[in-house]
Amino acid sequence: MEKTVTCTNATILVVEDDSIIGQSLVDHFAEHNQVHWRKDIATAREAILVEAYDILLLDMHLPDGEGVDLLAMLHEAPGSPQAIIMTAFPEHQMAVRTIKMGAVDYLEKPFDLEDLDLVVSKAIHQAYQSQHTQLQQRTQHSPLDKIVGTSAEITSLKQIITTVAASPDTTVLVTGETGTGKELVAQAIHKLSPRSDRTMVRVNCAALPPSLIEAELFGYEKGAYTDAKRSRKGYVEMAAGGTLFLDEVGELPLETQSKLLRLLEDKTFTKVGGEKEISVNARVVAATNRDLETMMEERTFRSDLYFRLNVIQIALPSLKQRPDDIEPLLRYYLAHYAQRLGKEAPVPDEGIIRQALAYHWPGNVRELRNFTERTVLLGEFPSLLANATGSIPATETPRQHQLKTLAELEREHIIASYSQMERNKTRTAAALGINRLTLRKKLEEYGIRD
Repeated sequence: MEKTVTCTNATILVVEDDSIIGQSLVDHFAEHNQVHWRKDIATAREAILVEAYDILLLDMHLPDGEGVDLLAMLHEAPGSPQAIIMTAFPEHQMAVRTIKMGAVDYLEKPFDLEDLDLVVSKAIHQAYQSQHTQLQQRTQHSPLDKIVGTSAEITSLKQIITTVAASPDTTVLVTGETGTGKELVAQAIHKLSPRSDRTMVRVNCAALPPSLIEAELFGYEKGAYTDAKRSRKGYVEMAAGGTLFLDEVGELPLETQSKLLRLLEDKTFTKVGGEKEISVNARVVAATNRDLETMMEERTFRSDLYFRLNVIQIALPSLKQRPDDIEPLLRYYLAHYAQRLGKEAPVPDEGIIRQALAYHWPGNVRELRNFTERTVLLGEFPSLLANATGSIPATETPRQHQLKTLAELEREHIIASYSQMERNKTRTAAALGINRLTLRKKLEEYGIRD
């Protein structure tokens, strides 16, 4: 039998709704490590965004979702947490799936503590290696490398980002059409700033239900609602010391806009149902594809908030406005998805490049990125490009360009949605209005594996 290895000086998050198991795990690791315990997805998500954990011990089935749902957000977490899935209902396919989604190991309940120690110690070693690698990468690569392009517009954009990032408290408003890369700009500002060692909390204002938006942003006190059994931090408080990225800020209702204005002016806020003022030091970066000046005229966006957000405005060009970057982006994402999906990328010839340059790309870089992923997945460059541009390549006959069947349209729509949702089944199923099991069966039918 292998000797048990006890991990020390690690920060561990146990996500387990069974009180007996959860307490046992805390007791087992607490002597030599810092251990936190959460019983559901919601509170675990808050903890992961705020605290730099080395190890996550995730129960598969939780009251408000699956432990694997947290794997998709590991790239947003500070540090390099290593996730270990625990389940009483082992399935070989589930084990493979969780590993591919980012977990480093998989434990079947009940397990021996010696086995657990071995798995955790191995994961700790991987966490430290990953942190060392990330440190090396930060010194070798710039966050600006993700903004692909060499056009004059992109060169100027990168210079502006570098200048703005150096001022850690300046509020920034990023504007531009859908898919132009507003989140990439926000990430670059954060990572190049003195706040880079703290978290950047992203809030999609358009995705928050109007009835819950204030509670999600500012948190709430125990008893504020019928179901508010305990106090909860909001996204604003989670971003303390770091960056609060408000995506689609133009979608905020007027009542919430007034509380955001107060936050920007005084750096204070009050939780829903609370009276105590809370101070928070976070840089705010907001983004929108809406015309906020028109919204001010229509009285759907506060003018005082607009001027407070618009300290520095970074206006992103559409892809059509920087045609010199289309071919580099096309080749970059083809190579990216070929490596990510383990497939060979089709090589664009001159005809494909001409059609790509002629197309207006209304979805901008996001549309081009999704297009390249579909191309790599299906390996059918000409037909996919024809669908995108509405033109028929010279190599196709009219018969080849017949109307598609409903099954074909459904297949393309599901694949495109899965790509747009960054291969997250839960979000894709919700966006399509189908259950997760149906989506999984469809993807398997199409030959798409995680």
